[in-house]
Amino acid sequence: LQREGSGAVDLLLACDVFIYLRSLEKVVTEGHRVLRPGGFFFFSTEAATVEEAPEGLVQRASGRYAHSRDYVEGLTDRRFQILDAETIDLRIEDDLPLPGDCYLLQRLP
Repeated sequence: LQREGSGAVDLLLACDVFIYLRSLEKVVTEGHRVLRPGGFFFFSTEAATVEEAPEGLVQRASGRYAHSRDYVEGLTDRRFQILDAETIDLRIEDDLPLPGDCYLLQRLP
């Protein structure tokens, strides 16, 4: 994202990617910068509960990160409007569905 100009893109898509990032602050900040006003940002996270991740994120035994909705909402506040947030089964892992959250955001001016 750092190579893109400000307001250069209409859509950002990151599915099953943020599980490899501890903090999402930089990518949300850069996403806001490169999206034009009104542009869309769609991404998924492994779902974490507040009990599991009191600070908003947790590294799981798999080495991947899970993020709580409160954490994501706090990062996007005043930069994006959350148009939709839905919990789905992202994938099957060890024969069990792995829940995650999918977000559709729209960049605010």
